[in-house]
Amino acid sequence: MTGRYPTTAFRFLDSFVRQAILSLILIAVSGISLYAQQPRNFLSVRPEPQASVFESLTSSSARSVISLNGSWEYSDDDGDTWSPVAIPSCYMSSERIRLRRSFRVPKGMLIKYRWELIGYGIQYSGSITINGAFIVQREGLIPFRASLPEEVELKENNVIEVEVDNRLGYSGTVPGRRLPLDVRTYGGIIRDIFLVGVPIVHIDDVKILRQKNAQVVFDVNVVSGSMSDLRYSGGESLGGGSGRIGANQAEFDVVVAIKSVPQNDSAIASEAGRSEGKIVLQSKRSESIRLTPAIPGPSFWQPGSPKLYTAVIQVRYKGALIDEKVVRFGYRNIKAQGSWILLNDSAVRLNGVVYIEDSEKYGASLSYKQMREDVEVIRDLGINIVRFIGSVPHPYLLELCDRYGIMAMIDIPCGAPPPFLFDNAQYLNRALEQARYTVEATQKYTSVVGYGVGLPIGIDAGDGKSFLAAMREMLDSLTTGTLFYAVASNWTDPELRALVDFAGVAQLDGSVDEVKMLLKQAVAATDGRMPVMLMAFGKIVRIGNQNGYSDSISTQAQAKFIGDVYRLRDEISIAGLCYWSFADYRTDRPLLTVNNDDQYLISSGLTTLDRQMRISGTTLGALYTDQKVPDLAIGEYTPPSTVLFIVLGIGCVILFLFLINNSRRFRENVFRALLRPYNFFADIRDQRILSTIQTTILALIVALTFAVIFTSLSYFYRMNEAFDFVLSAVIVSDSIKQTIDYMIWRPALAVIGFTGTFFLLLLFTAVCIRTGSIFIRNRIFFNDAYAIAVWGALPVLLLIPIAMILYRLLELPSVGTIAFLLVLGVIAWMIYRVLRGTSVVYDVRSSKIYVYSIGSLLVLVMILIVTSDNIYAMLSYLRMGITSLYGF
Repeated sequence: MTGRYPTTAFRFLDSFVRQAILSLILIAVSGISLYAQQPRNFLSVRPEPQASVFESLTSSSARSVISLNGSWEYSDDDGDTWSPVAIPSCYMSSERIRLRRSFRVPKGMLIKYRWELIGYGIQYSGSITINGAFIVQREGLIPFRASLPEEVELKENNVIEVEVDNRLGYSGTVPGRRLPLDVRTYGGIIRDIFLVGVPIVHIDDVKILRQKNAQVVFDVNVVSGSMSDLRYSGGESLGGGSGRIGANQAEFDVVVAIKSVPQNDSAIASEAGRSEGKIVLQSKRSESIRLTPAIPGPSFWQPGSPKLYTAVIQVRYKGALIDEKVVRFGYRNIKAQGSWILLNDSAVRLNGVVYIEDSEKYGASLSYKQMREDVEVIRDLGINIVRFIGSVPHPYLLELCDRYGIMAMIDIPCGAPPPFLFDNAQYLNRALEQARYTVEATQKYTSVVGYGVGLPIGIDAGDGKSFLAAMREMLDSLTTGTLFYAVASNWTDPELRALVDFAGVAQLDGSVDEVKMLLKQAVAATDGRMPVMLMAFGKIVRIGNQNGYSDSISTQAQAKFIGDVYRLRDEISIAGLCYWSFADYRTDRPLLTVNNDDQYLISSGLTTLDRQMRISGTTLGALYTDQKVPDLAIGEYTPPSTVLFIVLGIGCVILFLFLINNSRRFRENVFRALLRPYNFFADIRDQRILSTIQTTILALIVALTFAVIFTSLSYFYRMNEAFDFVLSAVIVSDSIKQTIDYMIWRPALAVIGFTGTFFLLLLFTAVCIRTGSIFIRNRIFFNDAYAIAVWGALPVLLLIPIAMILYRLLELPSVGTIAFLLVLGVIAWMIYRVLRGTSVVYDVRSSKIYVYSIGSLLVLVMILIVTSDNIYAMLSYLRMGITSLYGF
């Protein structure tokens, strides 16, 4: 017996080890399998919500829900190959993809229900089919609901396919291509998607209309399918019975019962009011009825006391329940009066923040837990209003705002188009459609108090009035009890002011003085007749920069900026302000201004992308709640050195003087090219030899001079949003702009890169001159064209002294504008000399060369503008950026 125990123990140990190893292998394989479900271009899939949370948004006692979240397949080659992917999740690239999955519907449900497809958000456009039949196509990250036509018969086994395209154009999509500081256009099925089984006769929509006396009206729309086979039961307690309607027309009772929300889980909700009506409904038709349940002395919803009621809307036939919908709402009214916003007839100071749905791990596919934690943090910071931009917020976010007593403003997701699109009928119709979908998806929430347009660059007062008028008319026809706002830089036009309920201004990543001037101008323009609100102010920081507020891109500088702007509120007397933004977020376009390792990250948040609170968040919370503001370190900031520019300038001068002193021929050519350009270019035409080596050295000096000037300008304006806006308008390719942004923050590298670029431009000019010679009788060689291009640019050398000290000159007032004009003047002189030299070598009258070259360029630009709205949009954005940068 004693000899068997060790053997048994060893056997047990051996078995345990083998099972443990097998378990580890299975866990590893499972992990690899789960990881493989998310391809490289997709972010992680967020955890599924609890059933109670999910059902509270979608179902009632008369309905059933089939979730379509989970395992899907995707194809990026038009269906040739398919790979597994988990949904909802965010796709990072910009392209068209196809997604599909199979799903089952229990046989009993097929007989009992009609079906609606509900999606909380597909980005940007999504075309959906089920079993090959088209269901719906929608654009924008907006919740949608689509009834499946009766001819689309669901089976026990079905296939849904979604074609998604998140590519944006400057003019062909609404919103258009994102601008700097705008939100990321993730692709894919970003939010929940599911099927809802509804009765044959069901409540299609409930609109909540708020009257001026704070009473609430319910517009209930009831839709039917084929009623002859509709069975009803369960009405015996009300004197009814069970049976089949057996006709294509019937009378139904519609009831709205209002119940007060219990203060705790143990309390029982009591009925506070009721309204009933009857409708006569035919098969495959819809009827609407307006019901106004009266509640004596209702408790009002407001921040700090978010009193909510539950509206139970029912459709009954002979006492039998046919369909039911449950809506939570609150009694409140909001209006603009004088320079104040009044909530429930009391002035309220708006302490706001801009909220953008984004996270480090899941992108815009926020988990329900993350949304709840974010709203709780917002509440604890003393924020009483949230501005949602970039997309229509997830329904759960608005439900949380209702529950926690936080007002919400929603930007219509039409972007900030170039001014010429405001009069474009196609763009206007699509923007109005986005507005309609936005209101339909959000108007039932008590917390939603306003809709507006204008970010990130604002509405142009001259060009945007017709657009605003159409938008205002659309919103007024769809909703009541909300305000309409716009963001603009100039509110002096009375026609513009008449279109909105309050005036919005914004200053992103600017100085306190710029914010102050903007607010004073808006307050003076409105003259107390309308509230003014700072709809967005913010400061972008460099990730990890804790150098103190003497460094303008540190977290301490961000906190100090918040405090300084907050104090302007009482000094200038505005209705409120919104900080941009609650958390960091990703963008479509690379950002120049703060030199983050990830140029696609906008680090303006009170928290980081992974929700780590910054000192700026603590500061804003202390200001909003009248608490002690944390102390901020000043730190030490060392200004950037400009020795490099001086050294390079001196080097150019030394090299140029060396050539002049050591080559009499070069010295003569320089003076003749400057003082007697006709004779100089005539020598080139007559094939008098110029040293190619000396010409190349001169080309490098010219290119280096241009490079130093451009590097100085770029480095000085590297933290200026308007300059970044100009670069983004000029450089369409994100990868090229990302490279240039990287170079600008490293002047030595920028000088090398820009020198090579300008040298290649000289070579390209030579190629153009050589190519143009095929249309004339004179034969010229590439060396001749090369000499014309280089020696024509000789006046650029006069800018060497300016290039050496340009960075310091730009620190003086108005010098930036003078420098810009001076550089343009020298470039114009250079172009004139090149064209003049070309006319001499071609032996053609100079007027012909001027007309042909400039005319050809203008014709090319006009063709591009007429045939491509993208070019027109780029030029519009370029003009707007230069105007903002230099003030003209």
